[in-house]
Amino acid sequence: MALLNIRNREDENCFLYYFTAANHFKYGPRLVPAGASSRRINSPATYGPTNPIAKQANGVFSMPMGFHQMTKFEDLNDVRVNVFRYADSGLTPFRVSKKLNCDFNLDLLLLSDGQMHHYVLIRNLRSLVHRVRERVEHFHFECVSGLNVMSQFVASLEQLARKIYSVKQRNRYFSAEAPIAREDVTECWICEETLENTVENPTVLHHCHFTGQFLGWAHNNCNINRKFLNYTPLFAHNLSNYDLHHVILALQGSNMRNTISIIPSTDEKFIALEIGVLIKMRPNKNGVDKPVYEHIRLLDSFRFMPSSLDALAKNLPANEFIHLEKYFSDWPKSSVEKLKQKRNFPYNYIESFSKLGEARLPPREKWTNSLQQYDVSVTEDDYKHALTVFETFKCKTIGEYYNLYLKTAVFLLASVVLFFRKVCYQTYGLDCCQYYTASNLSGDAMLKICKAPLELLTEREQLDMVEELIRGGVSSIYNKRLAVANNKYLPNFDPKQPSTFIVMIDANNLSNDFYADLQKKPAIKDLFDFSNLPAEHELYDGSNAQVTLKFKDERGGKLISEFVGLKTKLYSIKLSDGFSKQSAKGVTRDARRNMTHELYKQVPTGGETVRLVNTRIASSKHQLMTVVCNKKSLSGYDDKRYIMHDKVTTLPYGHHALREEMFMRNMMCDPDWDSSDEEETNVHFAESTMEQSPPVTPHTQLQ
Repeated sequence: MALLNIRNREDENCFLYYFTAANHFKYGPRLVPAGASSRRINSPATYGPTNPIAKQANGVFSMPMGFHQMTKFEDLNDVRVNVFRYADSGLTPFRVSKKLNCDFNLDLLLLSDGQMHHYVLIRNLRSLVHRVRERVEHFHFECVSGLNVMSQFVASLEQLARKIYSVKQRNRYFSAEAPIAREDVTECWICEETLENTVENPTVLHHCHFTGQFLGWAHNNCNINRKFLNYTPLFAHNLSNYDLHHVILALQGSNMRNTISIIPSTDEKFIALEIGVLIKMRPNKNGVDKPVYEHIRLLDSFRFMPSSLDALAKNLPANEFIHLEKYFSDWPKSSVEKLKQKRNFPYNYIESFSKLGEARLPPREKWTNSLQQYDVSVTEDDYKHALTVFETFKCKTIGEYYNLYLKTAVFLLASVVLFFRKVCYQTYGLDCCQYYTASNLSGDAMLKICKAPLELLTEREQLDMVEELIRGGVSSIYNKRLAVANNKYLPNFDPKQPSTFIVMIDANNLSNDFYADLQKKPAIKDLFDFSNLPAEHELYDGSNAQVTLKFKDERGGKLISEFVGLKTKLYSIKLSDGFSKQSAKGVTRDARRNMTHELYKQVPTGGETVRLVNTRIASSKHQLMTVVCNKKSLSGYDDKRYIMHDKVTTLPYGHHALREEMFMRNMMCDPDWDSSDEEETNVHFAESTMEQSPPVTPHTQLQ
């Protein structure tokens, strides 16, 4: 049973009855035994105060329950009240609770007949949505393949824009009767401040121009300042790096009457793109025809959630796959569960359209990835899962599996983005669809929560003061490029050698072993954040967790046994448990799989240069291509530091000790060298130190 309708003809307390019913449905005990008559199930006496076991709501409220009282009701009874109603577009939310950290939902359906309003309890929202599915108008889902697929995509965007424009025009004005009288509302729906209904700022009705739905009563100023989206957001994951290039090329041959605007990051990478689709020409007050546009904005969801779609889907709550379950509602629930993860597809195997007609998936060894040097890109479990999905959904060809793969990815992304949007609105009261990146969103969230006004800098002295506070950073490998620790905490400790430690610390927002000293000096200990140490560690303390300007152990209590630092952002760290971490800026993630700690050690000691094959996707004038580069990945050459004769010690250029170093090098190269030539050596010192290694041009192959 999806709905419960209590027939309270003698009073207006249906809201209170439904709270009691929902409370007992969730927590028990049952108020109505199994097999009871519908008269008893729908009777107010079953849920009213005359029933001694029926739990009643806390607080005193005037009935019928108005929206302006629901926030207080939620706080007193620890419940989230959500109200829905039927509209032309189907079942739509009418009031969504802003209460957080509560798992008790009171979902109600509001029925209206003129001035009469009545609540009905929604016992199973998912079942109700499924029942009204045939009454709801859906956009057509179409998978297109072929040579002109992006041109068809752009054409579909134009059709979508025209349809959205017609819907907005139909709901531009609110013609129905408001379900709540203005006199019954005391708070503004937008700012939540008291409604005064003054001449300067009267109380006005506020509704959604897209759905036609009544939202609430608000101050006139709030209603004017609150802007609805004048565009429709369209999200794609990793849009900036891949999909947007295809869209831009397709727009070259599209309708030139449309407008295109971009937010560029570089000349090849755009943050967002907005298409203004020309709807019609409309005369203005002067009788001059002006174009009317409907805008669609393409946004990159990766700029809000920088993780793979597979990782995002795995972190999604089980009840948030609403659109995926709705689209595949004709399939058993056990089958749909298999789609709730991002699957793999053998892209490199599909060399022609004829491959899509094959009746079975290729063997696992054919699932290679050119970006991973054609290694098998799927695990045995992932491959078995793909075979199971192929059979479960009765795919007859690889092409049908491919369409299923695309549809699943679309619905997974839709579920992830909508859940993120809901969380942002519940937490900050902000809509992520009105921002380009997470940094824009977080900036406004900070300003809204802090409520601190930002003043414009109007004086030169103010600007100078701010600029003087700006500090840069220094990134360098200092002194030793190779370090090996030797202390009693390491398994290979040599007591005959001096005790040494390798320390890796960081300051929060600016970070191994000082443990013995820190225990003796509490004042110094307070400068550290030990919240990431194991709970059983002697120094574990969470009091300074995430406190700014506190130092913390980046290895979480694990000791560093060896460190190799060739140059800035090119280093390797080996821990006492054998685990190692490598960093190599500019080297692809897949190429770094072949870079071991021992390989790093060979460079400063043996002077070797290591080249690795790097494969990546690049673009030139938005034409995507695969670039294979035999790149110099590890090198002992450092253009920021002077490397001493031991190949391990480095000094900055201009250091006073380099004069003796140059003397020793010249003596080794020319025994007859006279120290009187030192002045000439100093003149050419900077030039000679910069010529330690000849430049090497890497080979690049375009495919």
